[in-house]
Amino acid sequence: MSINKIKIWFLTKPSWKIIVWTVIVFAYLGGIFTMILPPLYSSNARVLVVQKYEGIDVYTAIKSAEYLSEILENVIYSTEFMNDVLGSEFPIVNNFGNTQKERKKQWAKCIKTDIIPHTGIIKIRVVNKDKNQAYNIARGIVYVLENKGEKYHGRGKMVEIKVIDRPNLPEKPDISRVIKGIIISGIFGLMISFFILLIYRRDFRKTIVDGIGISY
Repeated sequence: MSINKIKIWFLTKPSWKIIVWTVIVFAYLGGIFTMILPPLYSSNARVLVVQKYEGIDVYTAIKSAEYLSEILENVIYSTEFMNDVLGSEFPIVNNFGNTQKERKKQWAKCIKTDIIPHTGIIKIRVVNKDKNQAYNIARGIVYVLENKGEKYHGRGKMVEIKVIDRPNLPEKPDISRVIKGIIISGIFGLMISFFILLIYRRDFRKTIVDGIGISY
């Protein structure tokens, strides 16, 4: 399709059709682009932070567990924790860079954590191009939390970290990047369609201006 035909199409078709088709085309192209990139694999795990009740009431124990889970979530991204994971018994390839800044950046890129509110549960997701690497890093993180957690939370035997979901060995590539690519590309297409319509379509421009109450 030539440039002139595309311009005529934009000038003659209803505005909503232009918007819909532009979003669809950009979302499609974004999905194709992300699909041809090297696949990523993700290994997931969940740990539960438990505050023992000795000498404190249940409510305080629950709030304490929530607070500690937030601390541990941040600790996972630290250099010290990363070194403990890399020094664990699992065969992890240490390709995170040479400088501390670069190592922390690469480590943070492959680790995703989240806390389930009011539960003390930390969700851990490790993403890597190598499924075995993703699996072993996740195993290392869980191992350090389970066996060396006291080093980071400082509450001694009053706190227990229980693994409620062990890391899984991923079999299929993670599709979240493709979905994210489709959504971002679709939003970009929406912005482009509005921009083009505002420039070339007087009727669309008048509709927008009237809608916000500006005399045109």
